[in-house]
Amino acid sequence: MRLALFLLAMLTLAACGPDEPTNAQPVANSPRTDEPLSTDTDSIVDRPDDSTEEPVLTDSVDPTGDPADFDERLVDTPAGGFAGSCDLRASEMMCYAFTGSGWTLEAGQTECAAGTFEAQACPTADRIGECVYQPGGDAAREITYTFYAPMDPLIAEGVCRGTFRRL
Repeated sequence: MRLALFLLAMLTLAACGPDEPTNAQPVANSPRTDEPLSTDTDSIVDRPDDSTEEPVLTDSVDPTGDPADFDERLVDTPAGGFAGSCDLRASEMMCYAFTGSGWTLEAGQTECAAGTFEAQACPTADRIGECVYQPGGDAAREITYTFYAPMDPLIAEGVCRGTFRRL
């Protein structure tokens, strides 16, 4: 039911014309942003499939321990930082990772109140696409959304406010 409402809201926003005001508010399960969803399909850029690099855990992060015990130093990723991921696959068919260098473990946990926070990358099984988004153009607050089957890739691409790549 929640997914159906989420998808209906996304389709409604996409139907608004550029001169029509949108009163879009972020859903409780998404990181807070002050920007409405983009309907500009020209901003969608496909990246080569071989550009994906999995995050590499440093020895400062123990993936088997309690996230509250982790050192706040960041894990190395192509984006320059990693503070964990928020798994919402059970309710939203997505997971998002806090991949910008400005995220801390505590900030990631706070933003993931409605999901399952993990100090590791989003799962790779059944992925259909990913969206790299920088709220307000701030690379330090970059978020990588990973979408999972059975979500339709066109819906995933449509709700992406950043750079989408099919997997």
